[in-house]
Parts: sequence; structure tokens; C-alpha cells
Amino acid sequence: MCLEDQFSKFEKSLTDDERSAINAWLGTYYEAIRDHQMTGSGDETIVQLARNFDTALDKAVICQETVYRGLSGGEWRPRKIAYMRTIIEGPEVFTLPCHDSASVMENIGREFTRTEPDDDKQILAVLLKVRPKTARYLAPLEHKAKHEGEVVLLRGSKFIRTSAERKADPKPNLEFWELEVEQVV
Repeated sequence: MCLEDQFSKFEKSLTDDERSAINAWLGTYYEAIRDHQMTGSGDETIVQLARNFDTALDKAVICQETVYRGLSGGEWRPRKIAYMRTIIEGPEVFTLPCHDSASVMENIGREFTRTEPDDDKQILAVLLKVRPKTARYLAPLEHKAKHEGEVVLLRGSKFIRTSAERKADPKPNLEFWELEVEQVV
């Protein structure tokens, strides 16, 4: 069965609550769902969204093509900087503490590194080139504002860093890295 047929079958299989949870992830509840997964925090609405999102992901089409995840952080986000440093310099094998967004389109991943001259001031940016084995496509559902080719890297997935390369700083005081990681199962 071709990917488009699999995407159609996935969309038809979703309950209204699962579809709402995916739309919440694609909209304004992305951080709240991730925070709940990492800390257990959140009101009953967030808890239910997280549950419904997980059941939707169980039905989603598996993605095993290379995907891209852009990360960036400024001085005001020390936890995010510490997390990126761990991915760059820490143990070769790491585990995702929560679901993470990625894209099948490299240009979208690069946008999230926030390295363009007009982007907010960041001090660290990382482009992850990810070779997943259990990630999930969210297609045919997508952000209302923009097609991002959204893929979800699943919480608890283990990855091994296969390369880490410091690139030329794209603007003053912005350290930029490209990493390749592969899922280990």
C-alpha cells in the first residue's frame, strides 16, 4: 500500500478525540503535552490530550526516512541550552524524555534553528538529522498556518549520535552544530 493510502487509512481510523489531540499538538498545546510527559504536570485537559495523542500515534504510519529537527536557545532558556549541550557533548546514546517534532523537509528543520539575521537572539543552535525507526507521520493532518511535513519522534526512543560537526557561526555569538543521530531499537 502506498504512503498516501496509508495516510488516508490513518486519518479515517481516528476518533474525534484523537483528531482533536493531534490538532492541539499541531497548534498551541505542543509544549503543554511535552511538559506533561516530562513532569506529569498539567490539568485534566492536558492529561486527556496527552492520552488521546498517544492513542492516535499508535495508529499513525511509521516513518523511517531521514527527518530534521531544529533546536535553538537563548540565555533565557538555560534548561534548553543544557539539553542541547547533552545531545552535542554528552553520552553517545540518549533517550528522548518526551515526544519531539521533526520534519521530512530539511528547510523546515533549519528554520527552527533560528539562525537567520531577523530571528531572535540565540546563543546555541542545533540541526539534528535523524534516522528514525519508530517515528510517526502525522500526515495528512498538518499545521493550519504552514505545511511542515510533521513527524513525531516518540518519547522513550533511544538514539546514538553518529556525527557532530560544529559549523561556522551564522551570526555573532551564535554557536551552530549539525548532528546525525540514528535510532537504536
